Amino acid sequence: PIHAAAVEPSQATAPAAPRLSIGTLFDAALVAEERGAFSDLYDEVTVVLESHEVPLATLRCLRLKAEEMIDSHVVQLAAMPAIEGHSEEHVLFGVHQDCEAAIKVVPQSRSLFSLFGLFQMCHRKIYGNLSALGLFLSCPLYSPQLAVLQNFSIFTTIPDKEKDAAIFSGIFALSWWCELLNCFGAPPVASADLESLRARVRDVAGMLDRLEL
Repeated sequence: PIHAAAVEPSQATAPAAPRLSIGTLFDAALVAEERGAFSDLYDEVTVVLESHEVPLATLRCLRLKAEEMIDSHVVQLAAMPAIEGHSEEHVLFGVHQDCEAAIKVVPQSRSLFSLFGLFQMCHRKIYGNLSALGLFLSCPLYSPQLAVLQNFSIFTTIPDKEKDAAIFSGIFALSWWCELLNCFGAPPVASADLESLRARVRDVAGMLDRLEL
């Protein structure tokens, strides 16, 4: 009979509970980004990486995906005159040394910070240090809106919409610099990064003063 081949209940294997993989978390975060909703799942992936052993191939894949998305925030300085809305004055903020690229400020966007946290965690796990990422620490910011925060008399004369854009740009800059300090300020600190770290601390202090407008 058909039922004769059935497995006894004591021998049956219970269905395995579904497992939420790192790749699934990352893909879910991507979907949230595409729909215009910020997701903390990038941070969740980073937490998993910190507390678990992860195959090297997975780390390399996640690092590459995060790097590709971070690149959308990077502006090559040689291409600046061709950028829509480019202004000759105050397009760069936080310049402390010669550099070839800048980070484009996207007001009210937080994804860059979480993506960078994931990116640097993968890089640290793969290579054991962040020495190759020091250029991020020295990159200035690209944002004409930040210029008005330097002069209170100008700030008070611009429309409210532009004031909001300037303030949100300032908060973005402050958050990005804090992300860099958290990343590169963790011991052991590379001697090559010390001066840039000091400069970013001054930038944070200066931006806090400006945001008191």
